[in-house]
Amino acid sequence: MNSKGETARQSYIAARNEILLRMKLRDQMLLFYLAAIGTLLGIALGTSNSPEILLVIPLIALGTSIIVSQHNVVMAVLGQFCAEELGRFFKNLDPSENSPQWDNSKTYKSFSANSTNLRSLSHITIILVPSFLALMINWKHINSPFPLNLIWYIGVACFIFSFVIILKSHTARSNFFQNRDWSGESTY
Repeated sequence: MNSKGETARQSYIAARNEILLRMKLRDQMLLFYLAAIGTLLGIALGTSNSPEILLVIPLIALGTSIIVSQHNVVMAVLGQFCAEELGRFFKNLDPSENSPQWDNSKTYKSFSANSTNLRSLSHITIILVPSFLALMINWKHINSPFPLNLIWYIGVACFIFSFVIILKSHTARSNFFQNRDWSGESTY
């Protein structure tokens, strides 16, 4: 029969492994997005000379924003679980297993806010700039006949939703870090 301590250690390992997996999946999604953007730019600006195909970029950006942001928030939740719930549990074990943990360490606290800001800025740059450029290249379709005008306006809506989703993810992660029990930073 497993002890409560062993169960908690296994939970910590599983949570940390899921965080690492989600980091990889998030980064793979961003690479997929960049590859899709490169392909669409090649088609649009190549021999076909059809910039209208770029209007699909805001839709892809919206999907990418949702997936990337979902991974970011779940990683923050898992980190919070490790730092708060498991951290307290380890402290209260008899004998205590209050060892340094990354999730509530002084080292992590010292760079977490800056890291979150840079990550959000990079997501805005990588995801939203191509979307914005696609809309600007096709700005003439604001007054085009149906369906190009509708597609352009849908692209604008996707761009706005993408920005809001990235911003909400940033705010959620920032709140987790601000409200975290950083008591693990000086208990060892």
